[in-house]
Amino acid sequence: MVHLEDLRRCLEQLGGGFGASLVRAWDGPVVLRVTYPYPARPPEDIGCVLEEGEWWFAWSDGRTIGPADDPEGVARVIIRDPWRGQA
Repeated sequence: MVHLEDLRRCLEQLGGGFGASLVRAWDGPVVLRVTYPYPARPPEDIGCVLEEGEWWFAWSDGRTIGPADDPEGVARVIIRDPWRGQA
């Protein structure tokens, strides 16, 4: 959860109309729910997953975004590529 909080702070500092809050959906893990400034874009739940001994931030579909030890870089990816290459 510490990694997600670090990412939340980085998104907040970068601004741009993005919102982010830590949430727990039902009995699942805590995720960072990112809201976009685009009305047609639904919120995205960003998780933190352990892969090969390293923590990574991941999109809700499981694809990794970047290493958890680089929350600033991952925040820039989220802001720069809000449609995950589907624009």
